[in-house]
Amino acid sequence: MIYSLTEDKHKIHARNARRGDKYYCPLCGNSVILRNGVIKSAHFAHGKHVQCTDDWNYDQSEFASEWQNLFDDSQREIVLENKDRIKHMAGVVSEKTVLEILNEDLTMKEFDERNRFFCDLGYNVVWLFNLVTQYEDEMISLDGAEGKGKWSKPYKMLKKLFSDDCPYKDSVSLFAQIFEEVVDSKVQPAIIKFQEADYSGEEMLFSYGRIINAEKFLDIYETDEPVRYTKTEPVKADNEEKKPVIQEGKSILTLWKMNYRVAIFRNLKTGKCVKIFDDQAETALKSLQRKWMGYIRSEGYRVFSKKVMEVYGADKPEWIVDWFVTHQDAKY
Repeated sequence: MIYSLTEDKHKIHARNARRGDKYYCPLCGNSVILRNGVIKSAHFAHGKHVQCTDDWNYDQSEFASEWQNLFDDSQREIVLENKDRIKHMAGVVSEKTVLEILNEDLTMKEFDERNRFFCDLGYNVVWLFNLVTQYEDEMISLDGAEGKGKWSKPYKMLKKLFSDDCPYKDSVSLFAQIFEEVVDSKVQPAIIKFQEADYSGEEMLFSYGRIINAEKFLDIYETDEPVRYTKTEPVKADNEEKKPVIQEGKSILTLWKMNYRVAIFRNLKTGKCVKIFDDQAETALKSLQRKWMGYIRSEGYRVFSKKVMEVYGADKPEWIVDWFVTHQDAKY
C-alpha cells in the first residue's frame, strides 16, 4: 500500500509518513508499518503476524508507482466494498473506470477475481501491463502495416478473458507499454491496446489499434490533467480550505544527506529526474568540480537510463527530493 490512514483517519502517502507515527490499513483497520527499501518504493505493510482481510497482491513496483503518480491522491488506492461487505482496493478510479497497473502477471484465479469484483460493482476495468522486456526480448512482435501482433509465452491469466464464455469480456480492456520512442525531442512510452485475440495455443495472436502515448492513454478514460507533484498539500481538517505549498528548489549538493543509500531528485523547471546512489554521491563530494553522476530520466520518460550520465545543472537551486532510501531503511 502506498497510502494508509493516520490516527485521525486522514489518508497519507508513504512518502510523507514518518517513522514512529502510527498508521492503519484502510481495508482491515490493523496497524501497518512504514517501509522504504531499495527494491520497492516507500509503502506500508502489515506486520509478520497480522493477517489483512484483503488477500490480493498489490503491485508496488517502480513501473506501477510512476504511472499512479500521474493521478491525483483522491483517485489512487480507492477502497471498494461489495454487497457482501468484502473490501478490495482499486489502483486508480476515474468516474466508473478502474485502472489496474501491472508490472508482472497474476495467477488466473486472482485476475478473474479482480475483474469479477470490479465489474459486479458496475465498473469498467482497464489493465495496463509492462511488456517492455518481452518486446525487447522479441517475445512480442508487431506488424504495423497490418495492425497485428504475436506474443510468445503470454500471461496464462488472459486465457479466460479471451474465451467465448467470459462473462465480463466486454467490460475489460487491455493495454500494454511495449517500448519508448522519441516524439518532439521527448521520450514517450509507446502503448498498444489489445483488440481481438486468439489464445488457443501456446502463443497469442492479436490485433491492435494505433500506437498511442501516455497523454492519449490518459485522455481516453477522461482523467484529469496529470499531477506531477509540482506542489504538495498538507493534511487538512474537513472544514479547512486547501492551501498548496509551493516547493522551493535547492542544489543536489544541499539536498544530499550522508545516510542516503539511494535518492531520486527532480528538477522543478525541466521535470527531469536523476537517481543517485551513495557511491556516486561520495565520488561527487570528493571531487573538486562537484561533478555529479547518476541515472537520468527525462520528463515523460518512465525508465531511467541504463548507463550512468553526468547531471547537468546539479549545482543550481532547482531540485527537490522525490524519493529516497536510507541505509537504515535498506535493512527492511
